[in-house]
Amino acid sequence: MISRSDKVLLAETQNCFPLVARPYAQIGARLGLSETEVISRLKRLKKRKLIRYVGAIFDLKRIGCRASLIAMQVPATQVKRVAGLINRYPQITHNYLREGEFNLWFTLNSRSRSQSEALLASIRRTTGGLPMLDLATRVVYKIDARFRLAAGACDRAVRPQTRGQPAIRRKRIALNTLPALNQPLSFTRRPFARMAARLGTTEAGAVGLLRTYLDDGFIRRFGAVLAHQRVGFTANALAVWQVSPRHLKQVVAGMVDNRHISHCYLRRRYPVWPYNLYTMIHARSRRECNAIIALILRGNRNKIKSHTVLFTVKELKKARLDPTWLLRNQRETNAGSTSG
Repeated sequence: MISRSDKVLLAETQNCFPLVARPYAQIGARLGLSETEVISRLKRLKKRKLIRYVGAIFDLKRIGCRASLIAMQVPATQVKRVAGLINRYPQITHNYLREGEFNLWFTLNSRSRSQSEALLASIRRTTGGLPMLDLATRVVYKIDARFRLAAGACDRAVRPQTRGQPAIRRKRIALNTLPALNQPLSFTRRPFARMAARLGTTEAGAVGLLRTYLDDGFIRRFGAVLAHQRVGFTANALAVWQVSPRHLKQVVAGMVDNRHISHCYLRRRYPVWPYNLYTMIHARSRRECNAIIALILRGNRNKIKSHTVLFTVKELKKARLDPTWLLRNQRETNAGSTSG
């Protein structure tokens, strides 16, 4: 069980993390706790594995990644072997076993379409040519993997998607800052000191860089990433929908506003897999999840042609993006352009 006071602290750290030299002191001031108590309680919650980490959540597309969701059909007797092979790739950050004919679902990050195709060819060879679908992202409508834990707790809005803003698109992120910015924040009085040292700047400089990248959209939010199953959201399902283009805008609007939906994407579809709209639904029970889906269907009569719900059976990999392969790719690209 999680106490209400811990839920409020988790919500504060997840939604409203202050970018200041001593963030835990500021969180404590807002909640009527000492800095020492905030740090101690967060350490305890991390030890209980309720918090995965505190840090920057990057907009991967904005920092130069091309993300694809890959669905693979794996015989039950081969799941462990195939998942182990797939999880070795640093470009794969998430991998789940789900119900359904296509049962292994993983996220593949790359720098380009050609690199993505090369990685998929490698995975096919490595895993024995099992059936795969490359469900490349067409449009991102929503990414907000936060969980509502306590009524009245801090709930600051996450930056909306910045698609179609030319002024933002012209800006670039310095990839060599990613190894430092991507590190989980420590539970210490001055947690940005280590980040500043790695960047070769001051604490104010490190915090200022984070704020700049938040303003420019490279970072979607900064705060705690929670282990959703451990904080009570034990039923998680990938719900996929077949929606005609003329109804898409209306259906998407409802999906984006639904607080139980953390992700909403338009993706590539296939004759054998006609679904184009993808949503992740989080609930406290399978029954609640099914009730949410029933409400979505009721509110979109004659707009959704078909749908499939794939409940998550097991989390096989969930990791932060390793920025070293991005840096390596950039160095190789720069070297090629210089030598040419």
